[in-house]
Amino acid sequence: MSNISPNGRFQRNITVWKKGELLGRGSFGSVYEGISSDGFSFAIKEVSLPDQESRGSESISQLEQEIRLLSQFEHENIVQYYGTEKDESKLYIFLELATQGSLVKLYRKCKLKDSQVSSYTGQILHGLNYLHDRHVVHR
Repeated sequence: MSNISPNGRFQRNITVWKKGELLGRGSFGSVYEGISSDGFSFAIKEVSLPDQESRGSESISQLEQEIRLLSQFEHENIVQYYGTEKDESKLYIFLELATQGSLVKLYRKCKLKDSQVSSYTGQILHGLNYLHDRHVVHR
């Protein structure tokens, strides 16, 4: 099911899904392609929930803050948040899938022209400006 947000982007309600191929790994976990029951592709950020005895409360707090922030953003140059699901050991964060991969991979693979690099740089700056207007720093 999807709705249209005030800025014209689709908002998804992902309830039934399956995990696809691994797309990458980061400091908090792994990212997979997800596929909803209606065939919609999205990214799944899969995070192992820490033990209560480890630095768990700090990690959980950071994740909760990330989710709170992501859920507020609506901008064409910022990955859209679709929802969160949790089981006994993992947290799944559903995000818009960036199908071209990283900008570095795209640059190397496609041998981008200066005009294309300029266009991508402008898009990145528009997204950063949106965040900075909301007093959020991207790290």
